[in-house]
Order: sequence, then C-alpha cells, then structure tokens
Amino acid sequence: MYAPPVVISLLVCTALHPAHAKGDFDIEDESLRRVPPAVASALRAHVRQTNYKDCAQGEFVGSAVDLNGNGRKLDWIAKTADGCAWGAATAKIWILKNEKNHYRIVLDNGGQAVVLSNSKTNGLRDLSMPSGTAGHYSDSLLKFDGSRYKVFKSCAIDLQDAEEVKRHPDRQCHIK
Repeated sequence: MYAPPVVISLLVCTALHPAHAKGDFDIEDESLRRVPPAVASALRAHVRQTNYKDCAQGEFVGSAVDLNGNGRKLDWIAKTADGCAWGAATAKIWILKNEKNHYRIVLDNGGQAVVLSNSKTNGLRDLSMPSGTAGHYSDSLLKFDGSRYKVFKSCAIDLQDAEEVKRHPDRQCHIK
C-alpha cells in the first residue's frame, strides 16, 4: 500500500511534536468542561472588546490550572466551545488569573496547547505554547511581566525547508 509523502509527513510530525502530546491544556482535549459563571463573565466582557465579539454569545470550555504554583487550581485556561475564533490548526486561547473576587485575562493568544513550567517570573509560572501541522512547527516561551503574559522567546520551523529541518533534526524548537 502506497502512502503519499504528505500523509507520511503528517504521521511523523504528529508522533514527534509535543504540540500533539498532552499538555496542561490542549484545544482538542475532550475532557474540557464548561467554565464557571465568573470566568465566563470575564471572558464575555473581554471578548466583546476584540475582533472576536461574536464569540461572546457562545459558551466557553477550559481547565482549572495553578498559575502561581501553590497547589490550588484557581485560575483557568479557556477556549470557545463551538469553534468560534478557530483557525485551520489553532484556536483562540485565554488564560484567566483568579484575583479573589474576579478573574482577569492575563493572556489572549492563539495556539494548540499550553504547557505550564515549574519556573516562575513575577510570581506566575512560565508557559510554552507549542503548535504544529505537517508543514510547520512553532513554540513560544511566555513569561508574566507583572500584568500579562508576554512572549519571551519563540521559534518557528518550516518543515518543508530541508535546511531548517537539518538545523532542527527532531523537528522541535527547544526554546526553554
């Protein structure tokens, strides 16, 4: 049986890339649950101020996470439940920090997954956002600046470019 090179490339990339591995949050995770009302309210207020204002009418799903590393999952990573603000391989991802009586958006970005690190900057855990397809792989290291998460380092690999693949033989960025 013959498998076209694109199919083989997709299978190899899927096996090799951490974006397809289980992170702390993955846009395709079927166990994501509806966010609590206070999180949904913060998301709707934020989204109404963006180019994705139509998404404010829908539902949001996500995972409770521990951004400050104290062992309590009080913060949230969320996405739309219905695919609103999704691209071909990525989705809009929001991270919300619990601040006693409300939630605050500390990241509004696109990606496939969020991986929380044990290292911290300004009191919150650093994170990476890997993303990949058969022809492209990228990863960003984000650090908290005291107010929001900002990209600290990033890397993108064109998997169709033989020279780039030579520089990244495992097809990953290793930006840590």
